[in-house]
Amino acid sequence: MSTGPLNSAAPTTSQVVGGVYNAVVPTPASGQALALQVDNEGNLLVNVAVDASISGGLSTNWQAALSSSPATVKAAPGQFYGYSIFNPNATTVYVLWYNNASPTVGTTTPVFGIGIPAGAAANFSIPQGVPCSVGIYVLATTSLASATAPSTGMVVTTLYL
Repeated sequence: MSTGPLNSAAPTTSQVVGGVYNAVVPTPASGQALALQVDNEGNLLVNVAVDASISGGLSTNWQAALSSSPATVKAAPGQFYGYSIFNPNATTVYVLWYNNASPTVGTTTPVFGIGIPAGAAANFSIPQGVPCSVGIYVLATTSLASATAPSTGMVVTTLYL
């Protein structure tokens, strides 16, 4: 037997760490302890928050029910720096960011887009950022060619300046 953790013997004891599913995510008071939050399938929910004092002033924009209508992240020129996404749907959903308040899916070119498989999550940062001269707008669709909304709103956090 090797001495490293990958080839070690199976543990003889364990401790289960669980989470709580809430249909509505609770809003805790300052200093209040909460159990880990999970979605209706038992997946751990994570909200990526950025401390402006260490991030150079970056902000986050939380979209808990993002669909095919463009949501405004920032209605003025800015930089798109990344995202954290969870797809609670049973099919792949595409999340698209635009430098346009009224984009036409399939016609207007997004500044960034990603397809998130069913039940999956993704996080990504763009250190240099993507400039948006008009503003930063985001939407979610079931296809890159049409503006069909997903059956359940996407859980998206956008990092921007």
